Amino acid sequence: MLSLTGKQLGAYQIGGRIDGRPGPDAARPSVSQVFQATPSAGGEAVAIKVFSANLLSPESRARLRDSLRVVSQLRHSGAAPILGSGVVEGQPYIVMPYFTAGSLADRYERGLASSLNPSELLNELSAVLDAAHQRGIVHGALRPSSLLFDPETGSIRLVGLGESVIFSAERAQTGADGAIYAAPEVTAGLDPTPGADQYSFGVVAAEMLTGLPAEHALGYLRARSVGRPYENRNLRTPLTAQTLLALSKATAAAPGQRFATVGEANRSLQIALGKLAPVIAPEPADLPEAPRIRPRRRRAAAAVFVVLLLALVGIVPALAAGLIELPAWAGGGSIEATNGQLSSDSSILLPPDELQPAALGDTSEGSGGEMATPSVGDAAQPLTGGDSTLADPNLTATPDSGFQLPGPTPTPPAPSPTNSPAPTSAPTDTPPPTSAPTPTPAVPTPNVKKCKDDPTHPNYCTPTPSP
Repeated sequence: MLSLTGKQLGAYQIGGRIDGRPGPDAARPSVSQVFQATPSAGGEAVAIKVFSANLLSPESRARLRDSLRVVSQLRHSGAAPILGSGVVEGQPYIVMPYFTAGSLADRYERGLASSLNPSELLNELSAVLDAAHQRGIVHGALRPSSLLFDPETGSIRLVGLGESVIFSAERAQTGADGAIYAAPEVTAGLDPTPGADQYSFGVVAAEMLTGLPAEHALGYLRARSVGRPYENRNLRTPLTAQTLLALSKATAAAPGQRFATVGEANRSLQIALGKLAPVIAPEPADLPEAPRIRPRRRRAAAAVFVVLLLALVGIVPALAAGLIELPAWAGGGSIEATNGQLSSDSSILLPPDELQPAALGDTSEGSGGEMATPSVGDAAQPLTGGDSTLADPNLTATPDSGFQLPGPTPTPPAPSPTNSPAPTSAPTDTPPPTSAPTPTPAVPTPNVKKCKDDPTHPNYCTPTPSP
């Protein structure tokens, strides 16, 4: 093993060894050594850690160099910074600040454990571990000797980050040194992981909270977690059930049963210790019912309905204003038909069986001055008068229409006895029938052969007046 005590290493004067191996442990072979040194130009003391290259394989040396390069870029107040590095006689070394306040292990040896604030120390330790794990850096050998105290602030400074390769090689050389803090998988020879650091964090927390050495603190934790009593006079304060549950989960034998991160383990501990209020999930509020989405078919039908409604709203005023004309198949006529006048086809106005036979005077030429008497068989024929259209019986005829409204037929003047034949039928004053009219029986006319026009003749007949 390289001995540097009293030698000059670059700008530093090497002092004594301070890596916590006094007495017989100083002769035990080690993968690393820590010396106190003083800058030659003056200044504060530093700690120089030298790694034994002859105990490391070339692959392990490369991994150590890469991990320490990442640690040097870690800017966290809880991590001890790397001030410099180099190689001396083929042995790599790093330079760190020298913390004169000692480590957590020194406090235990001096009986100063009761002066510690476990809650605050655990908060600081979990913060630096989470920051290192986010960068892919693990410790691999977390123990009280790795936690140094800053003499100015009293906060902890974690040393040994990125040196998991060194710890694995040292464990293989020196046996079970610090195995009580190591996770079961690391003791079995697996590479350390963030879950392994969480296990070591849980052991350190149990030791701090109970005031017992690590092996007794774990014994108390295992016994109480299964409900068995555990008697120890040096127990500082019995742990609550919630604290036991959090520590038992952090130090579970299977890595999959531990917390996801060291920060979650610390948060559970802070809640159990009453230093942090539990986060209670708010009750879900009653959300309004989401509106139902209409199917596309309903939307299409609604759109068609709206279009038809808009079209209808536009067509009705146009029809009333006479701007458009309905087709013939829809019962439409000319523009005048929409204004109250109908076409010349009387069958559109009334069905044939409801047409009333009426005697209308025909003053047109060629009529011979005779009055036309419509019969039942002629009811289906349109009636003609002075115009080619027939007035609606339910409408008031205009002065120029040339029609008479249905009603009592006016009595024609009585024919003269000399040139007018007797009427073939007697007109009636009855209102229009609601059904097909029944033909009125003809009134028997006098025998013209026996009746004489001469009043002095014996066969003179008095003319029958028209009713």
